[in-house]
Amino acid sequence: MGRGLPRLALAALALYPCRAVAAMPSPAAATLITPREAFLAAAIAAMVGCGLFSIVLSGRAAPRTHVALAMLVVLIGGFSLLVLFGASAQAIPSAGVAVLICLIGLFKLMSRFEIQRRPDSRLSIRRADPGGGRE
Repeated sequence: MGRGLPRLALAALALYPCRAVAAMPSPAAATLITPREAFLAAAIAAMVGCGLFSIVLSGRAAPRTHVALAMLVVLIGGFSLLVLFGASAQAIPSAGVAVLICLIGLFKLMSRFEIQRRPDSRLSIRRADPGGGRE
């Protein structure tokens, strides 16, 4: 029985040599990326670029610029997740509802940060014109 097993394995390889070769993907097919993967790679590169740009500007720019770059990273990440999970939203309706709610939350969060950073326009007019607009 010890000698019969290797002979059986060699006979199986002789009978089915094409299946093992056909199942292996070609090297050219393995290197191709889909447009979705290319978009996600570009989004990740943009997020890394914004982070590096923020580090370069660390002592030279106002804090408002850093907050704007951080919000840009959040926006790019949100849309990247939309692209990543958007296809599942078509197949599963509850996932589509969750994606929509998350997008609304993302935009609400971004508007809240923008409202907190915006100076009061009436206060800036009063400081610029001490007379209160009177002649």
